[in-house]
Amino acid sequence: MMKYIYIFVLSFKFLVAPLYAADELFIYGSGSTETVPTLLNNSDLIFVAGGIQNNDGLVVNDKGTIELTGNWTNTINKNKYQSSGTEKFYGIAEQTISGTMNGTTTTSGLSDNQFYNLKVYRNSTITTLPFKYLSLYTNTNVANTIDFEPSTPNTLYAGSGNNQAVIRTNPSSPSDVATYQYEIYLENPLVTSLMNYAPLSGNGTVKYIEGKLRRQVNAAATYDFPIGFAPNVKDGMEGYSLKFNAAPSSKSILAYIEDPTQAPLYRNVLCDVGKDPGPGVDPFLNCVGGPDGIRDLYFLEPLLDLSNDWKAIASDAAGTINYDITLYPGTILDNLPKYYVIPATCSNPYQGQLLRVVAKDGVVGGTTQPGPGNYAPFSSLISYLWCNFSQNVQPIGLSGQTSFSTFRIHGTSLNASTVLPVELISFQLKPIDNKYFQLDWQTASELNNYGYEVQRSTNAVDFTKIGLVSGHGTTALPNAYTFDDHNVTVETDYYYRLKILDNDGKFTYSNILTGRLKANNTFTVTDFYPNPTYDHAQIDIYVLEDGKLKTTVYDILGQIMKQDVQDIFKGVNKLNYNFETLAKAGYAVSFVYDNKTIVKKLIKQ
Repeated sequence: MMKYIYIFVLSFKFLVAPLYAADELFIYGSGSTETVPTLLNNSDLIFVAGGIQNNDGLVVNDKGTIELTGNWTNTINKNKYQSSGTEKFYGIAEQTISGTMNGTTTTSGLSDNQFYNLKVYRNSTITTLPFKYLSLYTNTNVANTIDFEPSTPNTLYAGSGNNQAVIRTNPSSPSDVATYQYEIYLENPLVTSLMNYAPLSGNGTVKYIEGKLRRQVNAAATYDFPIGFAPNVKDGMEGYSLKFNAAPSSKSILAYIEDPTQAPLYRNVLCDVGKDPGPGVDPFLNCVGGPDGIRDLYFLEPLLDLSNDWKAIASDAAGTINYDITLYPGTILDNLPKYYVIPATCSNPYQGQLLRVVAKDGVVGGTTQPGPGNYAPFSSLISYLWCNFSQNVQPIGLSGQTSFSTFRIHGTSLNASTVLPVELISFQLKPIDNKYFQLDWQTASELNNYGYEVQRSTNAVDFTKIGLVSGHGTTALPNAYTFDDHNVTVETDYYYRLKILDNDGKFTYSNILTGRLKANNTFTVTDFYPNPTYDHAQIDIYVLEDGKLKTTVYDILGQIMKQDVQDIFKGVNKLNYNFETLAKAGYAVSFVYDNKTIVKKLIKQ
């Protein structure tokens, strides 16, 4: 049976070394003969409702567990902290690691002055504060595992909720650059030694390393590096993965992100995107089919050189290495600004893909690119012949690389097409079951068309954007489009128009359509807008008579998070709700009026 040792407000002698604890555990040693013998072994657990400070004592955690809610300080001269057990950080505020914690693993099976199994847990339900960090004031080594533990915390701080842990390798988040001072080093080369971090493809601002992560690698496998910037600067986690195509000689990889510094060596990329429509240099918009053997020019635009520099630095061993790297930019960096999309008139494999590429040390395509050189029809250009454009969503990467360095995403939004209007055949508005409007329109042809911004108004003067439908670039074929507007109320006049956008930013407007939904019941509720929301959201409610409205917000477990009752009046009521105090999650919001209930979904970001 596991033994629990809880240390709170008490003072006593522990063999020859004194232990004092007043919501803290202090360990003192002379650095010579006085020591603190094994505190834990096997399944023992010591819980400290505060911090741990070792002042040159010999402390041994032999396969036990030390759990603390405060800071960890290891001040060492001649003695050391040794571990083959677990060190779990569980607190409701920021915790720190300082002193000497970048030691080594010994042949005895114990790690000297480093953690063995480091676990981090933050419970979102035990505090009204936002999540905090485990922050490093020193380089910190971990011999076996790092675990963003999702399991139930210690019973003294029991609760439910998501683990919101972040390991930050700096005393504070740099404001606008990724100059993190320290690193955390995971020495176990097993892929599974890093556990329960957030999925790379999902990004997010919890369960990742904000700063520098060093991992030991030795297998032909895929190693994830869940790293990132400060959440309020970029996207939080913007990690990458390394897939080793052959087992590398044992080496450590230091991974981190910094503000962009490495521009592409040349901004011209040559690729056979599609079939040219005739003699001369035509833009991509004018292609009429698949690749034709003539290389097309893709220009990397400086304004889109805003992405991070992902860093991968290898050490410990030399030798040939072959790997694929996949970058996972967050949603902010994944849309800076809108990347150019190869139009549908070009055929496989490029149509519909974003024109963006990865450079390694400024070289587009990295190790495998075959340029620079001179290629017809652009014989005067020194360019890179590399055509591995990205898909429209993350991730994006390089394959077959043979060394480590800086990686960067580049792209363009430029085109050189002549702007001509879209030939619009029809534009119609239909009420569907008196619940929502459906807009339909058809085009006979399109040239240089980016898309259609759907706009709505309630006075035919002030229009706002409610959606965007992508166009077909340049095409002589007819196309049909549709858009549904569910965010409407009955007995209200609505006006709609299309803003027809060209790829260079020019636009024209369609004619204006108007419509009204008839009331067929006594109680209707629109969806929230905006949704998702960061703080406030509105909703429109229609009733036939004055009355009381009861609003209840439930979390995913069915627990009531907010509740109120207010007066509403005959007709359309525009209600504003403040959700600033809610945690980032999904919620169900019920509205009860005249013994009738309508439930709407809300997402808090």
